Amino acid sequence: MLLTSILIFVLLVFPIKISIWAILKIKDGRMYFKTELFRFIKLVGGYASLCKEGIVFHIKSNKAIILPYKKLVKKKISLRPINGVNVVKINSITNLLSSNYFSNYVICLGYNTLINTISSLIVSKKPFLNLNNNIDIICTNNDSFDLNSYLLLEAYLNVFALLEYGIKKLLEKIVNVFKKR
Repeated sequence: MLLTSILIFVLLVFPIKISIWAILKIKDGRMYFKTELFRFIKLVGGYASLCKEGIVFHIKSNKAIILPYKKLVKKKISLRPINGVNVVKINSITNLLSSNYFSNYVICLGYNTLINTISSLIVSKKPFLNLNNNIDIICTNNDSFDLNSYLLLEAYLNVFALLEYGIKKLLEKIVNVFKKR
């Protein structure tokens, strides 16, 4: 009983480290992903690909989840920060493999400018964030264009603050139901 109480206290008070890995491979048409707890306990992993119906998430070899495009359009995306979630590290590496055509250089330059602009905006809002962006441009003689992008995002979660946020959202929905009556 005492051990359980101590464990619950530790989970509620101390932060939990979550790592999210994502690898985008344009030639494969897939984005591989993995979510880990404390960087060694795998929570979920697999890959996502596009199909006619929507985005297909392949979690296991025999299990896939389809997220229809219609649901993505209907959803309101809220970019409000959630108390209790602090992103502390974002590392990204992008490899662009292109031929010697001028248009590919313009695409690479535009991509580089976009990533650097977004990075400077993020760092101005969150100066404590460890942000690393590496872009490698590899020129080839053949007519090919490929993009591979690797992303690591690390965040700390406070379970108590997340429970508070969830209860607040639940109470707001209950109040809205009673207001409609």
